[in-house]
Amino acid sequence: MKMSKKRIGGVIAMILGVGLLSFAMYGTYEMNKTRRNIDKYTGFAPKSKTNEWIATELHGKVDEYKNPVRFLFAGGIVLLVGGCVFYVRGRSKMQP
Repeated sequence: MKMSKKRIGGVIAMILGVGLLSFAMYGTYEMNKTRRNIDKYTGFAPKSKTNEWIATELHGKVDEYKNPVRFLFAGGIVLLVGGCVFYVRGRSKMQP
């Protein structure tokens, strides 16, 4: 069975899409874990202005990674859907 170039490109795009989605899910997991750790270690004296300031600064640093993770999700979805479209449309016509 011979695969067309479109089908091969579709399979590659789907693999890349799954990879990007995996990285995005891992990034989201790590960001949430880091936020929990920040709250855990700065929450021992919640009325302290210093602890609130430190927690706010650290959360801000973690939030810097929100946009790259969103782009990973968006890119992964686009590649996955685009790869499926190329795979389905790339079928070679059956010759009688």
